[in-house]
Amino acid sequence: MKKLASLFSLLFFVFSANAKVSISFSNDYQDVYHLSLIIYTPDGKIQTRVSNLNPAEIKTYILPGNTEIFIADNKQEAFAMKGNDIKATGVKPSIVLKETDSEIVVNLSSLTQGAKSKEEVLKSIVGKYELSGISAFMGANTLIDYTKTKGIWKAYASMLMQGRRSGENLPISPDVMKKLKTMKIMVNPDLSVVLSCNEIAIATIPFKADGMMYELKGTYDENSREELYKPKPNVTFKDGELFLYAKDQMGETELAPYDFAEVFANAIIISYKVKENEFQVVLCESEGTGFATYVFKKGIAPKK
Repeated sequence: MKKLASLFSLLFFVFSANAKVSISFSNDYQDVYHLSLIIYTPDGKIQTRVSNLNPAEIKTYILPGNTEIFIADNKQEAFAMKGNDIKATGVKPSIVLKETDSEIVVNLSSLTQGAKSKEEVLKSIVGKYELSGISAFMGANTLIDYTKTKGIWKAYASMLMQGRRSGENLPISPDVMKKLKTMKIMVNPDLSVVLSCNEIAIATIPFKADGMMYELKGTYDENSREELYKPKPNVTFKDGELFLYAKDQMGETELAPYDFAEVFANAIIISYKVKENEFQVVLCESEGTGFATYVFKKGIAPKK
């Protein structure tokens, strides 16, 4: 019996040593992603794998079961490159491959909260983001959309009537058109973020390593607007969203010049959608149903 048990143990060891797992990292962002992996295999060897993945690019590794993978930030990568043992710092592995695994696919957007700090995200997105569209909802069923196609702005309103949605194009005044064309978000080299229109600052957000600029005075719960309930004073990332700024109980005239859809906004929330690589600004009525979502995308540098 002892010999039989020893034989099973030997076979199990050989099987475990030969068990291989395919793990792929898929870049589902719209920008190049710097992926740094520190890999500890069961035989005690340490590997560092660094690559820059283009959008939609996939990087695949074949590794034995029980391998520990650390997804390193810039400081951890530099630390490991000097021959240091990252495990000695007490950091836990991001992924542990099981012997029963055969194939794993990891979307890089799912790693952002653990792999990148707020500072690293902002450093990677420094630049100008232009207004690309507005979607607004008000009343019982009225929708208003501002869309930009090849630099041309159009506005459209629709509502439900007798079970059918019908709508019409809306005129855009010269004043509103100028604001649509000049509204932007700047991420500055000092990592401050500024929302402006006609070169007038609407919101200035100084860099804060942890948490957001939180100026909500009202009490919001799961029955409130989701846009007002999600932000918390110490929240940095939530559901792939980097929260930067939230303020309510604003005066009637503070947001009115930029409330193009006339939702009677008295609150503003600014966040960055990591996977989509775009900023989202929500203007809303804190006690009502009206809200408008402004989307800002990175401007394309002019060809030289």
